[in-house]
Amino acid sequence: MPTSRSNSVVDYAIGSLPLLACAKEFEVLVFDRLFSDIHSPVHVVLKGKKLNEQSQLGDTSVNHDRKCTDDHCFKTVWDEDKKEEFVNNLDKQSILSILPGITQDCDVNEMCDKIAGIFTESAKETFKSVCVTCPRKPPRNDKPWFTAQCAEARVQYRRVKGRLKLDRTNTELQVEMANANTAYKRVLRKARCENRRANVNRIRQLKNSNPKMYWKALNSKKRKPIYHNLL
Repeated sequence: MPTSRSNSVVDYAIGSLPLLACAKEFEVLVFDRLFSDIHSPVHVVLKGKKLNEQSQLGDTSVNHDRKCTDDHCFKTVWDEDKKEEFVNNLDKQSILSILPGITQDCDVNEMCDKIAGIFTESAKETFKSVCVTCPRKPPRNDKPWFTAQCAEARVQYRRVKGRLKLDRTNTELQVEMANANTAYKRVLRKARCENRRANVNRIRQLKNSNPKMYWKALNSKKRKPIYHNLL
């Protein structure tokens, strides 16, 4: 597909010959200046093989001696070969007890929770479970400059972008998208500059208050500065 300047065919994806058979979706999305001044983003979905063999998945059985007691940490793995067993393990008595309560005046959320609970209990009894979130890693904070104003500008930008996806030919939305893009970039640039200026001031204060940390910060060869949270 031509770029936003309509002078070259460069918005594409490259893959090996075996990889082409795995391509499920491919689309050149709406041009967005936040990501590039010329190129449009490319959306690609690849399909893969499901790992059913225990040797590939490892031991996925539930460990009753596990330290984690949070049920939300475990994901039930569907097994197509056990679907009949799953149906047979459904609590028929619970289903019969729920049916009379399904009326126009019933609490829909409560009924949905009860029905979902029946499926969940049968799945736990039939299929294997895998711990998907433990051990939990602490959240990364690699953008200390990202402020509440940045988050608000990002929300506004994404809202306009979502509306434009539904109506790509709307010229008014295209203009609104460009303005939201520019505003978002301006807020990010301002936040970075203010954070950089604050870090420089911290370094200057350390020269007299903590010379050892001052020289350590200056001589650091790491990509990420160590003086984000000195004070």
